[in-house]
Amino acid sequence: MSSIFSHGNETVVSVSDGEIRNVAYAFDYRQPLLLIHLLYTVPSFIAYHKCRTFLTKESVTSSYFNVIFTNDFYINVALFIIDFLFTRLPISGLFENLPSYIPEGIPMTIIYFLSYYLIYVNFYSITLICINRMTSVLFPYYCNSFWQKNVRSAIALVYILPLITTWHLVTYDAYFLPLYENRSNYQMVYRVKLLIGFLPRNSTALCFVSILLAVICVAANFTTIVKYKTTIQTVKTASGTQNEFHRKRTRRVEIAMFSIALVVCFSLVLQALLQALIMIYTGTSSFIRETCQDLRAFALDISICCPPWIMYYTTVHSHKTTITSNSISGVGIPTRSNVVVMK
Repeated sequence: MSSIFSHGNETVVSVSDGEIRNVAYAFDYRQPLLLIHLLYTVPSFIAYHKCRTFLTKESVTSSYFNVIFTNDFYINVALFIIDFLFTRLPISGLFENLPSYIPEGIPMTIIYFLSYYLIYVNFYSITLICINRMTSVLFPYYCNSFWQKNVRSAIALVYILPLITTWHLVTYDAYFLPLYENRSNYQMVYRVKLLIGFLPRNSTALCFVSILLAVICVAANFTTIVKYKTTIQTVKTASGTQNEFHRKRTRRVEIAMFSIALVVCFSLVLQALLQALIMIYTGTSSFIRETCQDLRAFALDISICCPPWIMYYTTVHSHKTTITSNSISGVGIPTRSNVVVMK
């Protein structure tokens, strides 16, 4: 296992970093994966947009889940752009002379910083979703006022906390380095031009933070599961006069948001485990390390692509189906109203 406080490059290579390498295009299994990635990611972002529009228009949620969900959408879009263009595309081997297009310098350092920063932001956003769902079950009648006062501060922390483990990355000289000799598979690495204090490796910090946040998310979801049944019965009794249409819609949205919390929690736990394996096998087994890196990319996709489809099929699609069936049967649809959802 490599030293967790080593400030060398994150990528283990067989030749010195200063050597100019002659690389050539070679087919890599990651190239067809790029197309697959686009095929399920782009439609997911379209579903994201439809869900945001529906939730805002229909006013079917409280506790400011819409705000948190929208913020998570923007985070995922930014993460997708950085991850696809500067991680997945270079490592696929499609570009023979990538360093000539994006040479070492300030732009490359900013890209390297964002590649780590946005992953942390995604982790904290996942944690915020899980905490929001937990408070909706523990405090169904008070959580809306709580999030009204604190949602902006909570979202601000999602962007501020990652700086604790990424601020020093702006002092590095980042560049693209071929992973294999004579092949055009590149990965972002760095040189330390200014050693600041006793800082851990990037992969080490990412591992420990992901594990910590995964534990928090698992605890939050466990609490939600334990308390959910009792709380939903209480809310049903209190809202006994609620229209049946609104009751069913409320139920669908509640299940959707809880399912989203479980899925993103699973994604975070999986990423934490894979990141731990990456840290353990760095410097000892390149095959296991590279395999875990590829799997971690798809674990990240779970948190990006699954939530919009869960929300879409339990709200937007279900709502359209309900309206169509009720129109055919002659049953009237209640006008839009602010439904007090158990949050």
